[in-house]
Amino acid sequence: VYIVHRPDQTAILDYIDYLKHVLRQEKSKVVIHPVVAPYTKSSIDSVLYTEKFIKKEPFLLCFGDDLMDDDISPSRALIEIFHTHQKPVIAMQRVPKDKTNLYGIYRTQKIGPDLFKITELLEKPAPDKAPSNLAGIGRYVLPAGIFDYFRIAKKNLDDKKEVSIVDVLDLCLKDGKDTYGWLFKGKYFDGGSHLGLLKAQVHYALKHPLFGKEVQKFLRDARRN
Repeated sequence: VYIVHRPDQTAILDYIDYLKHVLRQEKSKVVIHPVVAPYTKSSIDSVLYTEKFIKKEPFLLCFGDDLMDDDISPSRALIEIFHTHQKPVIAMQRVPKDKTNLYGIYRTQKIGPDLFKITELLEKPAPDKAPSNLAGIGRYVLPAGIFDYFRIAKKNLDDKKEVSIVDVLDLCLKDGKDTYGWLFKGKYFDGGSHLGLLKAQVHYALKHPLFGKEVQKFLRDARRN
């Protein structure tokens, strides 16, 4: 596991040390490595810093501010789809139809239960222009060789906009590469916003095996007051 961070984000190193301690206690074979990204104009830059470690292997890409919770592991579901199709796989969710201008929206063909073939990606289309209300969430399984498309997207667009993973996948589609979307139906939280992070904290606190009941009682009492 590679966790990419800026040089000034030193607090994350303490968190990584904590994770390593937990993994040692559980005798897990998972190994965590911090990766320093000195220059990050966009998320694309952050991913490119991992290329020398990932090399020519497929990989799971997770953005830390997209929090997903379900009985089915979203990462495992994406990996299983990738093993079958060997093509990029994107986690998607349905968003309100009047909010499509806030998301990357996909035109799709349904090919199985919760599985779609993506035919077009549109960055934040107006509600009357959106082909669907299926929006991408920050979790992907990407194939070996995808870094070539990262570099092309950065070269073509870096001086015009903040390059996103949507731009990379759009290049793949235009180059004739199949791309799939998996519909996530669990709980999603936008940890990049203050409200989204608060909602996530309450959600996970209520599920905590030690503190869940006390948190639930606290929230009931707060509601009465």
